[in-house]
Amino acid sequence: SLTTQANLPLNAYYDRTAATRASAKLSRLYPGALSTVSEKGAPSVLELPEGLRALGKQIHKLGTEDLLYISSMESRKANREAYSVLQYTGKAWYLPSIRKTRDGEPPYACPRYNGDGLTLTLGGKVLSFQVGSYLVRLALFCLFWLLVWAALPQQAAQPQGAIFDPLITFLVASVIGGFICRVLQIPPLVGVLWIAILWNNVPYVGYLTSGILPEVKVVASRLGLTVVLLRAGFSTNWKALQPIWKNVSLLALFAVLLEGGIHTVLAYWLFDYNSWVWASLEGFICAAPSAAIIVPGSLLLQSDGFSRSRGPLPLMLSTVGVETVIGVWISSFINGLAVTESSLTLSIVLGPIQIIGGIILGTVMAFLFTIAVGLLRNEAKRLPNGDFSEAHLTNVNRLSLVIFLISAFATIFVGYKYDLGGGACVTVMLLSAITAHLWSKDGDPELLEHKRSLGIGLSNTWELLVMPFLFSMTGTKVDIQGIFNAKVFPKGLLIWVCSISARMGVVFLSCSGLQFSVKEKVFACGAWVAKATVQSALSGVALTAVNARLSGLDPAAPNYVALLADRDRAKIVQNVAILFVILSA
Repeated sequence: SLTTQANLPLNAYYDRTAATRASAKLSRLYPGALSTVSEKGAPSVLELPEGLRALGKQIHKLGTEDLLYISSMESRKANREAYSVLQYTGKAWYLPSIRKTRDGEPPYACPRYNGDGLTLTLGGKVLSFQVGSYLVRLALFCLFWLLVWAALPQQAAQPQGAIFDPLITFLVASVIGGFICRVLQIPPLVGVLWIAILWNNVPYVGYLTSGILPEVKVVASRLGLTVVLLRAGFSTNWKALQPIWKNVSLLALFAVLLEGGIHTVLAYWLFDYNSWVWASLEGFICAAPSAAIIVPGSLLLQSDGFSRSRGPLPLMLSTVGVETVIGVWISSFINGLAVTESSLTLSIVLGPIQIIGGIILGTVMAFLFTIAVGLLRNEAKRLPNGDFSEAHLTNVNRLSLVIFLISAFATIFVGYKYDLGGGACVTVMLLSAITAHLWSKDGDPELLEHKRSLGIGLSNTWELLVMPFLFSMTGTKVDIQGIFNAKVFPKGLLIWVCSISARMGVVFLSCSGLQFSVKEKVFACGAWVAKATVQSALSGVALTAVNARLSGLDPAAPNYVALLADRDRAKIVQNVAILFVILSA
């Protein structure tokens, strides 16, 4: 009714999703209420339910610009459930709750216990720790460890055991790293990674993490890669991309290609790879941006009133997912060239085939998933008001999330098992993107609710489990002396400066045709350098593959020496990628 009354234009900042959903629900609850719009003009406030009349009076005072902003805000919300600002606000099992100081509260205060639990005020931020809930979690962990110790071989549940070491690393890195980053107001994944690196190197490399099996680290990397792709595809707003597709193409394609190309040339020269394939593998793994950092930060700024309908943030939100997928596919393709036993010609021929096959399979899986969700939803009968019960829809949404995640995980794991990682990445991205599009294109309220729930489920899966697991296991791969030495650090730092400068140049030029101010262009250049998720997920893939080929191989084999050289190259790739995360996250 609001959009009809204001006669709003259908442009790039307006979406009918909110109006469609509201009108459908109002029509069921108050039959005939919306007909007054067409029959009598604007509806009277007196026709609204008594509890909504005060709100109705305020709505009547809004102008077209206000209504446009509300609509654009609803549109952004509908397409961004896969990301959240939990990194900066809210509470998770490993993050204390945080809020700004209120009027009259000091910016700094010693720890004290009150109704909010144990509170600590630092720099105008109040951190709250519910001591009782932390004790409950500690007791739960102790019970779980006791169960594992009693049910499985004791070696696994003791220090240096296959269960004890990864679990302790996961908890220590998450809680301590999350607390530090919550205080500093930076993404928790940075703290989780740093604490895991320290945990792996104190008092010497592997002392506290020797029980973590290589297979666990591989699982963490592939789980992380899968969720990264799902969120990137799910958050892609095809409607928003249409009016700015040229700028998106310039950013998503040329930024990755230019940064990756310059990095490749410098890496080939500085690290003596003697192989353009390995140099390009390092370059393009490091070139992909991190949507997990850029999107939450952008949403937080928009919630504070910055760049809501114009400026760099809407462009960044529309582009970063596409660029992430491009970077992942290129890296996966080059990784196949570097470590596969197939011929170079066959690998190059299979590249386009993987893309086409991934597009077809991803599209088919998205339609099958949509059909499956419909079948699950229709297991129950509708209520007299035409809706399904909330309990039934909640169960359907939970089961849909499980099906969605298992399908994507299976695709990635099977793809990498048979050296088809690039095609598997395309499949997962298309599965997510097309599913999101199918559920939002017609404005169906029920499908929109499924989309919202699935997006929130993806966000929670990443923030609460996969992200801390991925970055804690990534930290255990890192030998501090392997990065911060005269051979890697100065060369990596030089490559970082040069390649990041190239990316900034592309971003600045792409913003030139959008009437951005100089400050907005500079902001976009700085914001677009974030690295974390792709580098953590892919940095160790080549090293894992080379170690697998070396395992059990006779030293007298003709390719043994070549594989040892490849292992050294793969270690450099991993170390430089982690260095990029440290510098850019």
